[in-house]
Amino acid sequence: MKTPLINLITIAINKVSHSIIRDFNEINFLLNNQQAAINYALTTNIRAQKIIAEDLAKFKENYSVVFKNLEVIDNKDESNFFIINGIVGMKNFAKGIPNFGISVSLERDSQIFAAIILNPITNEMFYAEKGQGAFYNGKRIRRSENKSVDSIVATDKDYLQNHQDFKGNAYISNCRLLDICYLAASKINDCFYDGKIPMYDVSPALLIATEAGFHFDMEFDTIENKRDKHFTKLASKEIR
Repeated sequence: MKTPLINLITIAINKVSHSIIRDFNEINFLLNNQQAAINYALTTNIRAQKIIAEDLAKFKENYSVVFKNLEVIDNKDESNFFIINGIVGMKNFAKGIPNFGISVSLERDSQIFAAIILNPITNEMFYAEKGQGAFYNGKRIRRSENKSVDSIVATDKDYLQNHQDFKGNAYISNCRLLDICYLAASKINDCFYDGKIPMYDVSPALLIATEAGFHFDMEFDTIENKRDKHFTKLASKEIR
């Protein structure tokens, strides 16, 4: 069941998803010029963020806004911030790989209170509101204790290079946001990352995973710290 806040964000995301799908199809004609593809992807992201912000402002005009490039619009309500990321997984989008997401979350009183993440290509939507549980395409998701023999671990190249003894089915998706959502939905078994990861890139997914029953040894960043806060390692149970 979607709350009024989740419904509001869903409407804004669904509206912009059609133009993002159109741009994603167009980018296939630019793949022989990678810089042109990157520029096109950046333009898509900026336009999507603007559309989402305008739609949300129709109902929450006093709420402040933070965009992916850390541009901040300080409105009257400084306790509520919409954090809008038009395309998470920009590298995949620019290469025509359908593994990216649209992310919108609400930070309330310095904590992520609600979040929605949509992959418009696969039509997979993850959402959560604090204390209300986590959902995947409208169905409640909870942490599974069952570990498959053929477990899949989402990771990055830095982690594999720093852990030469790693054994397992490693999956490098170039979209940590969706990795954590898949962890929450028990589609993969763990996430291990090294290197600096901006918290504002993954904090919406961390709320979804937390509401699904996962525990992380870290705190969500506040708006004031978003410009310089990073965490270095993430796992499904604890930082390792």
